[in-house]
Amino acid sequence: ELGAGGIVYFSPGIYLCTTGLVNSGRKLSFHGTSIDNTTLKKNANIDLLKVDSFVRYQTIQDITFDGNSKSETCLYMNTPNYCKLRHLRFTGNGGVAATDTDAALYLNNATASTLDWIMFSQTDNNTRSMYATNSPFLLMKNMYFNSGTLSNDVEIDQCNGLSMIGINIEAGGGMTIQGGTGIYLQDFIMEHDHQVAPLTIGKTGLPVRNIAIKNVITVRAGSTASSEPSIFCQLSSQNITIENVGIGASGDTGAHTGGYIELAEVFNVSIKNVMAQGLGNNVTAEDMIKTSSVGPDFVVLDSIYEADNTTAGDMDIRADNLIVRNSNVDCTINGSSTNITLENYTGTLTDNTRPREVTHLTNAVKTSIVDLSNANIKALAGTPIELVAAPGSGKLIELVSAMLFLDYGSEVLAEPSAPDDLAIEYDDGTGQQIVTADTTGFITSSADAIMSLVPTSLAGAAAITAAANVNKNIALINTGGNY
Repeated sequence: ELGAGGIVYFSPGIYLCTTGLVNSGRKLSFHGTSIDNTTLKKNANIDLLKVDSFVRYQTIQDITFDGNSKSETCLYMNTPNYCKLRHLRFTGNGGVAATDTDAALYLNNATASTLDWIMFSQTDNNTRSMYATNSPFLLMKNMYFNSGTLSNDVEIDQCNGLSMIGINIEAGGGMTIQGGTGIYLQDFIMEHDHQVAPLTIGKTGLPVRNIAIKNVITVRAGSTASSEPSIFCQLSSQNITIENVGIGASGDTGAHTGGYIELAEVFNVSIKNVMAQGLGNNVTAEDMIKTSSVGPDFVVLDSIYEADNTTAGDMDIRADNLIVRNSNVDCTINGSSTNITLENYTGTLTDNTRPREVTHLTNAVKTSIVDLSNANIKALAGTPIELVAAPGSGKLIELVSAMLFLDYGSEVLAEPSAPDDLAIEYDDGTGQQIVTADTTGFITSSADAIMSLVPTSLAGAAAITAAANVNKNIALINTGGNY
């Protein structure tokens, strides 16, 4: 047992330990020379280094902890405050799968502590890499996990104010964050076989609230079939923001049926700026975003895009109060979903439950203001004036209404062959006529005047979507002689 304060230095070498090192209530730090040169290695089922009571401002750095397939922890820390763990490596720990106190790194009540540049490689067993509980304002950065097959290889339990920045999750193990509020995750890379979900948010009885996940690259790799997502948010978790996600597949030949981002029983979710590429390499179709049969509520999906995905990349959604905007990804709406709004959406919508009210704002209503001079008005019979430019390939302008304002000057116009009607037509006045009006009393007014034009029916309506009118402008024309 180590009692006094100060720093314990470990010279280069491998230290084979039959009895664990215990620091009880002292401000004692442990420094090696580097993770390549200083190793503490178990030679029995022990807690290799144990800090078992309240300490502050302790540092543990530049050491490799080798579990040597023995049980209990490599580093056990109970009630450390403002402590720093940096430049550490954990490997080969043994013990019982998913047991908290057999995790390679165990933290309890680690208030405002920092973990920096730490590597876990538990490839020879199936025990946890890390377990942290009741540790508020924990900062984890620049950490690498290449471990096991447990869904909770890394478990973070009720750690309010948690920040994780620069996290790399590879191989087979997953990270679970359960309980807690005010959580921020940034700069995650997950290249994973997805036998378990690399990142799971929420657990029965332990929802996560107020969490932001930003800047994620997730790549599904491997040849084994899987139904697990990359990011799984579940069980009453709420106020979730997921932004800037890149989705891909690398050497992926397995049959996968899970979504990349999956939501179940969550509330107030915003997913923004997601791009998928290369998912067509997969054997089976899989969804970019998917919900469970008990879907989420109040969800915004914004700027979700896919590129070169031949068999995958859809969204499979059952949700209430859903907004999908700025997306080209095909979307299937399932179940009793209500209050669905699509805005600037160019994908294909499939609705498996009809009838259902869906608000489409894909072609948003726009206003065009055009000023005509006196000379323009007089020449409308031979020179139509464009009101709205051609919208682009495959698109058709729908006129909702037009308001004509006559700003009287000094000249009263006359109709030479009354009635000389004003009309709005496609393709500079050579296409389908949309609306027409007798302008007697309006164009001939000797004072300011207003006329409202609202299409009520279209002659030859079957022709309105003909190629002659698609991607054509609309123009104002005089159907008679010049005024």
